[in-house]
Amino acid sequence: MFFPTGYPDAGHPNVGLVKSQQEALKRMADGFKKYLEYDPEARLTVVGNADERNSNAKNQPLSERRADVVKEYLTSLGIPENKIETVANGDTKQLDAAEVKQLHAENPNKLAKHGTFQDLVWAYNRRADIVLQPKDELSVQYFPGNAPEAGLLADSNWPGDKQVVLTLAAEKSKLPNDPGPEN
Repeated sequence: MFFPTGYPDAGHPNVGLVKSQQEALKRMADGFKKYLEYDPEARLTVVGNADERNSNAKNQPLSERRADVVKEYLTSLGIPENKIETVANGDTKQLDAAEVKQLHAENPNKLAKHGTFQDLVWAYNRRADIVLQPKDELSVQYFPGNAPEAGLLADSNWPGDKQVVLTLAAEKSKLPNDPGPEN
């Protein structure tokens, strides 16, 4: 799951999981629920990551928020909370340039325009990985280059709060278990 630069931030801890990434999580959750029928002991680890451009003092809580928002969304889709653990790497476990080059070369949905190669490396590192336990199988780390929000996810500039909140609010879908506002 990929995120815009700096999101979710402390002021908007639930903002940043764009619609295409929500849809990918829905597919994954459906598959995991079926897998639980085969292996009821299975569980997921959500691993939050951040690119290297800030101090780890800021990147650590950012990666925690990324892992938490993914976990929250998965539980809203019916995955039991006790089946999901979170880990926050901050910026300590970066995909290096060689790994990103290989992933991008293999990616069936490449991002056509991405600025510099360094921008692409940063975009690949603004993510939350999902690991199937106890098999220790890592989710695919391909950047969603064909997603409607690919430009927002790839932009290495920190977008203004108003821009991101308005953009993501327009794209945000209601959480499945969210009863909505009370009248």
